[in-house]
Amino acid sequence: MTDRMTEPIAVIGLDAKYPCDGDTPEKFYEFLLTGRSARRPVPPERYNADAFWHPDNHRDGVIGGKQGHFIQGNVRAFDAPFFSITPAEAASMDPQQRMLLECVYTALESSGITMDAVAGSQTGVYVGAFIWDYRDVLIKDVDAPMMYTGSGTIPSTLAGRVNWFYGFRGPAMSIDTACSSSMVALHQAIISLKAGDSDMVWSISKKYSSH
Repeated sequence: MTDRMTEPIAVIGLDAKYPCDGDTPEKFYEFLLTGRSARRPVPPERYNADAFWHPDNHRDGVIGGKQGHFIQGNVRAFDAPFFSITPAEAASMDPQQRMLLECVYTALESSGITMDAVAGSQTGVYVGAFIWDYRDVLIKDVDAPMMYTGSGTIPSTLAGRVNWFYGFRGPAMSIDTACSSSMVALHQAIISLKAGDSDMVWSISKKYSSH
């Protein structure tokens, strides 16, 4: 075996967004230690839970619960110009794409590595995701701008957005294997490092529903 195949892998940067107040890795760790629950009533800005709830969740057009697990903050509060994206394009971007760009930026900060230092590097991006309901929302909205719907919602753009903005030159893969997407993405990222396809990788899990 080559030295590269047996060389240990170091995690040098990290960011995460979890429901309720677990919006950083440190807060999420504390959240787990205290054994709290992230379940809470549906925020009124998401949808009217009373209007859709029914005790018989087998009926069409109803929801059998009034609670869920929700990330805090407004996903519309996205600094599009910072990421060289126009407001019109940002409106058609899946919130998963927006959060992905932001999380990579924060993870870079936590690593102590600058954007200039990684631009042009052989860095790979492996994203595991399988929820695409924002695309369905846009398609049903007759007033939604359609020019950027494709690039804003297709699965492959998740990894491509990151590679393009940060100037990475390694592989960019968006992986959908349903519930195992995150683990498969991590596995492929490790293979990329071991094989020498990438000098550094981002292994990212995204599971966010817009409803």
